[in-house]
Parts: sequence; structure tokens; C-alpha cells
Amino acid sequence: MSSPDPDGVIVISKGAAYLTKADDPNSAKQLPIHPVTDVRVITELGLVIFANFSRLFAYGADGLRWESAHLCTDSLKILSVDGGTITGSGYDPGGPTGTVGFAVDLQTGAEQLD
Repeated sequence: MSSPDPDGVIVISKGAAYLTKADDPNSAKQLPIHPVTDVRVITELGLVIFANFSRLFAYGADGLRWESAHLCTDSLKILSVDGGTITGSGYDPGGPTGTVGFAVDLQTGAEQLD
């Protein structure tokens, strides 16, 4: 998939994400996110958002921009990206329904509370 680095690409294989240069496949570097369960490219901000079971990670052309706090215990799902916010849901056994929602600021990675 595309990368914030105009000369790079992102490869996801077996839950692992790699950044590499398009003209030098041997330059691949594995990102410290495992397993990658979802990815969203935010072109207007030059970001790629990676999700694992409980957190979000934002990468730009210069590397990791931010890492969210734990947003849930498991099963994190990105539901939408809109107006500078990424929203989703996940599993939390402490909640009354077992499901929690979240909203995260795309610029900072801070959770936006109601």
C-alpha cells in the first residue's frame, strides 16, 4: 500500500507491517506493531494509521508521529475517519455491554472524551 514517504511502500504480511523503499526492497524495516489488524491512509495529513487489538499508531514520512493509549482490551475496529477524528469500537469486559467506543484526534493521538 502507499506510504507517507513518496519513495516508499508499506507491506503487510502475516500481521507484520514493513516500510521499504520502492526501488530497494532490501531496505525493509519492520514496524513495532503486531499484529496489524487494520490500516487507514490519511492522505491529507500524510499519515498512515495502523491498528492492533487495542491501540492506534500513526506514521508519517518521518516515522512514528503518535501512539494512542489503550483504547480497549481487544477487538479494536476502526469505524470512521472524519474531520480530524478517527472513531472506533472495541471489547472491554468492564463495560455494561462489553463494547466501548472511542474517538482519537488524528493530529495528536489523544483520545477525545465526551
